[in-house]
Amino acid sequence: MSKQLSRLKGYMANRLEAKPESPTEVATASTSEFFPSIATTIPEQPRQGAVPPSLRTMKDAVTRLGTIADEAQALIAAGDKVIEIDPEVIEDSSITDRLEVDQLKYQELLESIKAGGQRIPILVRPHPTKNDTYEIAYGRRRLRALRELKRKVRAIVLDLSDEELVIAQGQENSARLDLTFIEKVMFAVALDDHEYSRETIEAALTVDRTMAARLLTLGRRLPLEVIKAVGPAPKAGRPRWVQLADLLEKDGNRKRAQKLISAREFVSADTDTRFMRLIDSLIEKTDAGSWVEHSGRRIARVEKAGSKVKIIVDAKQEVQFAEYLSTNLHEIYQQFQSAKT
Repeated sequence: MSKQLSRLKGYMANRLEAKPESPTEVATASTSEFFPSIATTIPEQPRQGAVPPSLRTMKDAVTRLGTIADEAQALIAAGDKVIEIDPEVIEDSSITDRLEVDQLKYQELLESIKAGGQRIPILVRPHPTKNDTYEIAYGRRRLRALRELKRKVRAIVLDLSDEELVIAQGQENSARLDLTFIEKVMFAVALDDHEYSRETIEAALTVDRTMAARLLTLGRRLPLEVIKAVGPAPKAGRPRWVQLADLLEKDGNRKRAQKLISAREFVSADTDTRFMRLIDSLIEKTDAGSWVEHSGRRIARVEKAGSKVKIIVDAKQEVQFAEYLSTNLHEIYQQFQSAKT
């Protein structure tokens, strides 16, 4: 199996999609271009007793994937095996792994294909239940661009099982390091909802059993509407999403979250800002008092929220003081450090 796995270089061409596409180059595309390197380690499993059927299915799927690079190389070399398909008869994968599309990168790809054509074929399989229809394994952004341009799609057609299809889809993203943490969570949950085995989920996401369990547990705790409203939030890792799950389980916070995510200013913000606004709105804040100067004017309010302390200056009362603080924070901090010594 190791030789087969070493030949498996993945199901994706994302790093090539930004290059100008040229239809005349399709027949001579190399295997290294068609299958860039990715991790192919099968997660370790207990060695006691017989191998369960679900594990055999996953191992069989990964083993089978090890031969597809060779098949694709032969098909590409043959030239005539790269066929043109109407994009309207190609269906997207039933497993969703994206929360948002990077519009800038997509637009670059669209313009590249518009100017130079489609250089690398996508990979599809015959649809398991519909005649004259296909299901995509990888190349979804190219498919979307060609649909928009109303052009035929250059594709290779291979017979893939359900397990092979989702493992290919997951490892395509793993190879690009392209899915954010919460998108991995949602991909794991989607696979679980479709009753794929834990071993298949582990192989698709290239994670071990413990991490797969963590992804699924967190995915079941977080409301889907909140995840979709926040989006991929690439700067937020597992600890912050666990924090959000904890906050949402406190009394009244689900309603607060639902109200916030429907606000116009929330929707218009970028995904990382949406995440931080939601977290900040749900953290219980305590008023630690106000600072009032000798004449009785309240200049600032002090708030504690979790491990953070905020000093909020009333700019209407003393706008120059607010500007002074923001300009001289470094000096003030140095004075504080000197006073401690």
